[in-house]
Amino acid sequence: MKFWNAATGQELTTLSDHERPVLAVGFSPDGKLLASASLDNTAILWDAASGRRLYRVSGHNDGLDDLAFSPDGKWLATASIDRLVKLWSVDMGRELLTFPGHTDGVIAVAFSPNGNYLLSASGDRTARRYVLDIAELMALARARLSRSLTPEECEKYLHRTACSKTTEALQKFVDGKQRAEQGNVEKAIALMREAQEAARAWLSSLKRKPNGWLRPATLQMGRCQRQKA
Repeated sequence: MKFWNAATGQELTTLSDHERPVLAVGFSPDGKLLASASLDNTAILWDAASGRRLYRVSGHNDGLDDLAFSPDGKWLATASIDRLVKLWSVDMGRELLTFPGHTDGVIAVAFSPNGNYLLSASGDRTARRYVLDIAELMALARARLSRSLTPEECEKYLHRTACSKTTEALQKFVDGKQRAEQGNVEKAIALMREAQEAARAWLSSLKRKPNGWLRPATLQMGRCQRQKA
């Protein structure tokens, strides 16, 4: 991997820590970091000014085709031949989430301009959109569920540390909706307020524990079908 002076075309430096060909590179939004994705199954973060390697992230079982920084520079997404997309924290190089669903290698990945969505394209001829925004995930869950989550669903779709608080918020919302339909407006308002407080407590716990996220809902673009819980 080589650095060039864009004005003069002069070669500045060569970075060579990957063991196999590099298929994608990208600068962070502030231009301070450079990320490279390789067929050696890893991505490397570099200091763009000095060319110093900061750290290597590994977790894929096959080569990487693409990568992308989030608009705020806090996350790095990697797309792999192993049919997975992974999300990493840029500051620590820690794996945050894995996005399954594609049936062939993932060849491209990109964030939406507001950073709320992650999009992927695959050799299976589909594109997927993953919801990253916590508030929208809560809204999706409330719109799609008419009951509280079962323990099995909590374990599958939520990190267990956040499960109880999320289930409490959803249950109070559902109860409030039912009371409103029955004409008991006062009780409905009270339950909705309790649901809001439970949701705030859950979101607060997520800020302290970044791992406690919902698994993202996905939209498969070609077939326009949302995954079911």
